[in-house]
Amino acid sequence: MKRFFLVLAAGFFLMGGCSNKEEPKKADTNAVQVSKEQSPDKKTTESAEASTSIIEKEITEAPQIPKNINDLINQYAGPFSGDGVYSNTLKADLEKKIQEFKPVPKDASEQDLDQLFNYMYSLVAEDYPDPETIIKKWQLYSFGNPNLPDDRYHFKENNHIEIILDASGSMAAKVNGKSKMELAKEAINHFLAAAPKDAKVSLRVYGHEGSNTDTDKKLSCSSTELIYGSKVYNQNEFGDALAKFQPTGWTPIADSLKKAKEDLAPFDSKTNTNLVFLVSDGIETCGGNPVSAAKQLAESKIAPIVNVIGFDVDEEGQKQMREVADAADGIYTTVNNQKELLQ
Repeated sequence: MKRFFLVLAAGFFLMGGCSNKEEPKKADTNAVQVSKEQSPDKKTTESAEASTSIIEKEITEAPQIPKNINDLINQYAGPFSGDGVYSNTLKADLEKKIQEFKPVPKDASEQDLDQLFNYMYSLVAEDYPDPETIIKKWQLYSFGNPNLPDDRYHFKENNHIEIILDASGSMAAKVNGKSKMELAKEAINHFLAAAPKDAKVSLRVYGHEGSNTDTDKKLSCSSTELIYGSKVYNQNEFGDALAKFQPTGWTPIADSLKKAKEDLAPFDSKTNTNLVFLVSDGIETCGGNPVSAAKQLAESKIAPIVNVIGFDVDEEGQKQMREVADAADGIYTTVNNQKELLQ
């Protein structure tokens, strides 16, 4: 029965990933096929073997499927979660990944079948919000209501918005034809255009100097810069600031959070509403402790509302980003494409 579901699941994945019909291949009588076999030539044998070993490692390390509500809430978004799987690019990626699976032997153990099923589930697992996160988002959407228990969401005399943007090399990767950096810049401009007109805006970027090579690590890890400092949003001026950098280096999240605390230090929470948006597509890579830095930021007189956005992040990245948000009593959201980022 478990074999049947594995074959059925693989079939659904492949049907979702194929745009052109192909002639079905004959079933292998010695194995349960979960993908189409390929016959690599000498030029592709080495890369195929490396790819297979990566797939096998991913399978053995896949988390168990949820057993209860808590497991479901705490699961991490898979690389093909959300509506992004319906894009042509991700369809092709998903089909390719399924095709790289080896046939399941007839004598495969129940444990092997369980692990393969766990892995297939992890590819499309959704990031379901924790009820606490839903409450925090509701408070944010109800901003200004004097009856809200958290006074961070009450109206204050002034509003300050600081965006901390990842400019590490991985932000050059493309999502639906555009780099993650391009999509982030577009989303930030869209967001700030709708912000309160009198709000003061700051933009801090990190990892935008040097490169993501070991030789440039020291330079890149020390690169966190306030490129638009605490003033009313001006589309042209802000756009010029955004155009000055491209994704290149490492990921000093902790140091950037510490600097954000310094940026907002003059604006205590008694008369200022302070919002911090951290946008990153990966974990800290410069040896800092972003969780500790987020906690210090939250416990300061600034008392900011911290929104952490994990943009197309893997499980390890999602885990750290959630911890950063939790440490700041903030809100974490995983996004995989431009539509979700804009939302």
